[in-house]
Amino acid sequence: MRPQWRRTGGHPGKCRRHGVNLQVMTAPDGTPVWISPSLAGRTRDLTAARRHRITATCIRPGIPLLTDRGYQGAGDTVAVPHRRKPSKDLTRKQKRVNHARSRLRWPVERAIASIKTWRTLRKARCHPPH
Repeated sequence: MRPQWRRTGGHPGKCRRHGVNLQVMTAPDGTPVWISPSLAGRTRDLTAARRHRITATCIRPGIPLLTDRGYQGAGDTVAVPHRRKPSKDLTRKQKRVNHARSRLRWPVERAIASIKTWRTLRKARCHPPH
C-alpha cells in the first residue's frame, strides 16, 4: 500500500528523510579528529569502515581501535564488546571487559552526540551519493 500525503495544519502527514552513516575518529579526550564522507544510512558500520579504509589504516601500524558491536569481525587490533551466544549468558569476566570498554568509550559517544546537534547535519535533505 502506498503512503498517502495529507495536509493537516500545513504540515504533510509523513516526512521522509535520507539517513546517513558517518564514521567518526576521536582523540582520547573526545574531540573529533576525523569525520568520514557520508554514506547511505543503510550501510553497516564495518562496511563503511572498510570502504573508508579505517580498519586497514589502523591495523597496519598496530593502532588499537575501540569500537562498538557494529565492527564484529574487523580484526585482532579492533576492540569489540563480547556478544552473548544464543541461550547463554556472558561470563563475569566478559561482562567486566564489556563494562570497562564502555567506560572508555564515553568520550567518543559524547563527541558523536555533539556532532548530531550540528545544524548542517540536521537540515541536510540530500541523498548521500548525490
